[in-house]
Amino acid sequence: MDQILNDTSYLGCWKGQKVNDALISDYCEHGTPNKTIVVYEAHGGLPCLFYNQLSNTLGKWRELAKKNGVPFFAFTLVREPISWYQSFYNFFVTKVGQNVTEAGFFDDPHMKANMHCAELFGIHWRTVPSIHVSYSQCMDALALFKNQMDWVSTTDKLSMELIPLISYLGRFENRNLSVILPHTQQRKKLVLSEFSEKGKEHLRNWTEWDLLLYNDIQGSYDFNNNWKGFLDAKGALHPVQYGV
Repeated sequence: MDQILNDTSYLGCWKGQKVNDALISDYCEHGTPNKTIVVYEAHGGLPCLFYNQLSNTLGKWRELAKKNGVPFFAFTLVREPISWYQSFYNFFVTKVGQNVTEAGFFDDPHMKANMHCAELFGIHWRTVPSIHVSYSQCMDALALFKNQMDWVSTTDKLSMELIPLISYLGRFENRNLSVILPHTQQRKKLVLSEFSEKGKEHLRNWTEWDLLLYNDIQGSYDFNNNWKGFLDAKGALHPVQYGV
């Protein structure tokens, strides 16, 4: 991204990495020379989990930024649960040449109920498949999620919300952007829409709390209601007065 946008610095937290608290705290305290935009991405996986790490630091970063007159804005994306299950299974679980089946999907130890909720709550379900999330844990995670994030979008509104928002925050609204897709080996893919009626019902039961979370997020953020004014009020590009 630095090669495309001279006024933007990109930093990332990927699988196997921890959130760089010291780096972001330094930004929140001192800002950047020439008002360079800093984008810090915490990209899924373990141990870069919201509940375990980011939930303990986002509030601190926000207050530190306000106190020192530094812009700060935290946002994320929640994926529709059914498509998330399909993508996760096809990308992380299946192997090249493997015969994928509906029965194999439900029998695989990596697949379990309400994995969105589990990940938000910080349960290490990918490494400890026997651990399950409860309804109360899911609701606690949702409440904390909404309290700590300034904005949450969903995959069905990706082009309508997230791309304009990122373009505005990154100050490249008038630039031509292109997407480069990596080359991957072809694998047989499981398509959940082709499940039996019994399988579809089973999956709907599996994702019941994930869908509650997703639908709640959809109804909690109104992108059409003066979203640029909302970003300004949150101090996304310009600092807000401390204590406001």
